Amino acid sequence: MSLKEVKLGELVSLRQGFALNIKSQHYISDETGLPLLKISDLFNNTETLFVKKEVPKQFLVFEDEIIYSRTGQVGYAFMGKRGVVYNNCFKVIPNEEKINKIFLYKLLNTEIIRNYAQTLATGTAQLDLNHDAFKSIKIKLPSLNNQQKIVNLISNYDNLIENNNKRQTT
Repeated sequence: MSLKEVKLGELVSLRQGFALNIKSQHYISDETGLPLLKISDLFNNTETLFVKKEVPKQFLVFEDEIIYSRTGQVGYAFMGKRGVVYNNCFKVIPNEEKINKIFLYKLLNTEIIRNYAQTLATGTAQLDLNHDAFKSIKIKLPSLNNQQKIVNLISNYDNLIENNNKRQTT
């Protein structure tokens, strides 16, 4: 399997999350709006703050899209969420002609990539990973065909683990 070294910036584009401030405060809503996906809510699978559905569309995220934490707890990728990406994260949009979305998601969640992203983050009070730093991360990229094979293999193992966990709880 031949691997090509590339920077993430060659494979993805990024979309910054929604900044909640005095100018955007009017978007805050009750529980009938869209969940504002803050890092703590992503980790805890909670929805604690909502914004109106009229929020600009560039901040929306859907279940099949990747959210990446960039402030504080840097370097965690999430999928399967629907709502509005908060400013402490950004949406990662893969060029699917170059990289498989699930392959990218799994890769971003590896310890080696997370640790590397954390070394690139700056800040004294709270770490922050800017877009350019994220895009500078180099990876070894297999062909799209091999990426799909890797995704299939990982999915099979994930399914086995999930089924085993279900059997243990029943």
